[in-house]
Amino acid sequence: MPKRPISSESSSRPPEQRIAAIVEEFVRRFEAGETLDLDAFCAAQPRELQAKVMEECQRFLQIKKVLKAQSQPPTRPGGSKPGESGPS
Repeated sequence: MPKRPISSESSSRPPEQRIAAIVEEFVRRFEAGETLDLDAFCAAQPRELQAKVMEECQRFLQIKKVLKAQSQPPTRPGGSKPGESGPS
């Protein structure tokens, strides 16, 4: 179900606060497991905020990707993880 832009209720606030509130909404929904289309999410926001919202949401997704990669155990040549024996 499409959500209306969070910023429509708070257009009197400074742009930085509006962007922060929109990005917080994106993060909250992402963390709740919702599948989000970033382009559609940003397109639903006021035009003057779309580029910055996209930039901040992409930054969040990049950080999540790096953190996920760092939480994975390293693999050794041949695809084995430390403590496992390699290919025989």
